[in-house]
Parts: sequence; structure tokens; C-alpha cells
Amino acid sequence: MSDEFDLFDDLEEEAETPYLLFSVGKRLFAVEALQTREMVKLPETVPVPEQAPWVRGIMSLREKTYRVIDFRKRIGMKGSREEISDLAEELDKREAEHKQWLKALEESLANGSEFTGEENPHQCGFGRWYDHYKSDNVNVTIELKKFEAPHQLIHETAHQVLSLKQKGKKEEAITLIRQRREGELAKMIELFESLKATLFSTLREIAIIIDSETHPSAICVDTVVSVEPLEKAASAEFVFAQDKASSLSRNAVIGKRLGGEELVLILDPEWILNETENSDRTFQ
Repeated sequence: MSDEFDLFDDLEEEAETPYLLFSVGKRLFAVEALQTREMVKLPETVPVPEQAPWVRGIMSLREKTYRVIDFRKRIGMKGSREEISDLAEELDKREAEHKQWLKALEESLANGSEFTGEENPHQCGFGRWYDHYKSDNVNVTIELKKFEAPHQLIHETAHQVLSLKQKGKKEEAITLIRQRREGELAKMIELFESLKATLFSTLREIAIIIDSETHPSAICVDTVVSVEPLEKAASAEFVFAQDKASSLSRNAVIGKRLGGEELVLILDPEWILNETENSDRTFQ
């Protein structure tokens, strides 16, 4: 396996060496392009028992079998599927909260108790998430945009119902709540389902086949970015790779895309494929 000195030598002396750049989350990584064979959309994988936690299983491609390394898990991140599943669970909670919110408003009207639900659509759990969540996928962004109008109207219901209650117009208030439940709330429930379906449909992992005769393997990544040469960058600039005691740092160097400041962590493929040596590092 290459050590850090060898990797740096390659980067300094072979400025035109092509690297295959790929992304995981918002991070860029690379391996020497000549150490890879091809890239394909990840096919179905078959789980294999008693493997390292980052081994997804095996896949078949043109009558050949490859072990599949989940690169996210290899470097201590949550897998793509788990990440989306967690987000789907979060959306289920936000949907349930809005059902309960409207029910609580109805109950406060019925029994005359104080309504304590959040009236500001930007301050409820979903609103805070919505205002800060960003996606690079245009389809997810389009789905998110559809929430604005019904979500705003749901929260306006509280002010309108309480105003009608003060004016003694209880029946009108009850009718308004029913309209919101059958209209805007029903629309939001549909949107939550559509958003979850869209999120899962965006999962298109790429398998990078590593050129290894002894250990036929594929690295499962989010996206392949490009093939291009890189230049050396200062280690201090890459905060999450500064732990020199970590296995990841010992088998990687920090590069920079030519003509820019975008940093890339260049890895030794043999380290990625190693079944026993953990990264000792958790990426965020």
C-alpha cells in the first residue's frame, strides 16, 4: 500500500496524472484514473454475511462478480439509503405534527381551552427544517416549493379561528377548520408522500470498478465528477483530514483542482478496499 510520501511524490512529479474525481455529500475525493476500470450505475447488490460494515455485498457485471464497498460507510459517514430513510422518517414526524396541530386547534375551540400551538409557519418543526434544507436536485427543490402556500394557510388558520371565536362565530370557525383539514392539510399530506418518493428516486449511486486482478471490487459513491489532473494543496486547508493518526489521513493527500481553490482528498484505492483497517474518522 502506498504511504503518504509516495502519494505526495506522485502529485508533485506527475502534474498531468489524471485523477477520477467523485463526490460524497458535498465532499470531493479522487483516485488515480489509471487505477480504475470503468464506472456504471450501481446494479442490485447481494448481501454477504460476516463482512466489514462498509461492504455492501456483491454485484455482477458482464458475468463477473465484484465486492461492493460503500464509500460513505468506509469513511465513517451514514450510507445514502440510511440518510434518505432518516429524512423520510423526519418528514413523517412533521406530517403527524401538523395533523395534531389542527386537531389541537379544533379541541381548543370545542372546550374553550387556550390554544398553544405554534402560529408562525417558520417556527414549527417543519418550518425550521424547510427554511434551512437545501438540495442540489432540481426535482426535490420543485417539490419543496409546493409546500409554501398550504403550509402558510394551515398556520394562518389559528389566527382566523381565534378571531372568529372572539366574535362568537363558533360554527364558522368549525367550518374553517374542516375546510383546512380537507384542503390544505390533505394537500400537505400528498406533498409529504410525493417528496419522500422523489427523494428515494434521486438515489442513483455509481459503482467505480477498481482495476485489481486479485480483489475485484467496486466503490459505491454518490456522483462521478470528472477526470482531471490535480495540484498539491496545504494539508491545513482540509480540516477534516488533519488527524495524522487516523488511517484515512495516512493513506491520503490533499489536492486542489487546477486554477481554483476547490480541495480534493486523494485516496489510495488499496486502503479503500482493505477489509480490516478502519478510517478511525467520522465525516460530517
